[in-house]
Amino acid sequence: MDFRREGIGGKDVTNDGVERIGNEAFSGCTGLREIRFPVSLKKIGRHIMEGCIDSSGSRPKIYYEGTKSQWQKIEGTKR
Repeated sequence: MDFRREGIGGKDVTNDGVERIGNEAFSGCTGLREIRFPVSLKKIGRHIMEGCIDSSGSRPKIYYEGTKSQWQKIEGTKR
């Protein structure tokens, strides 16, 4: 998934079934306030939220629909 050129904003709920999010996928999406990752996610690229700071200095909230244990098994997440 690569949303850099899409200019997405507001809330983004990645679809269930998404397994990979590529490097810098949401980079520069300054209007993005929140994103939810599905349980199906297996790999997250580097710097996926680079530059996602809005005019007030806020970063997007990130939610994961699975458990902490499941999150820790995703390639690319800090353990």
